[in-house]
Amino acid sequence: MVSWVQGKHAIKAGVDLRWEHLDAVQPPNPTGNFSFSTLFTNQGGVTNSGSSLASFLLGQVNTFSIYLQNSTIRPRAHIAEFFVQDDWKVTHG
Repeated sequence: MVSWVQGKHAIKAGVDLRWEHLDAVQPPNPTGNFSFSTLFTNQGGVTNSGSSLASFLLGQVNTFSIYLQNSTIRPRAHIAEFFVQDDWKVTHG
């Protein structure tokens, strides 16, 4: 920050420069997606007679998928903020 006084003015100026880097390896859904159906809780020979909630409670997963990230996520940000401030007084003092 730089400041100087010129007559009735007290002027200040400054800058805030930031370079942000975030290197992370994490898939968008690290726990995966599970799907449960009535397939494992149907009565013998009777279609759609079971409960997907019962399959969930029994741990009988119908399908599972997960996204495996192959590369590192590298978000970058270059931020520059500038300011100038003038404290002006009507009279000296």
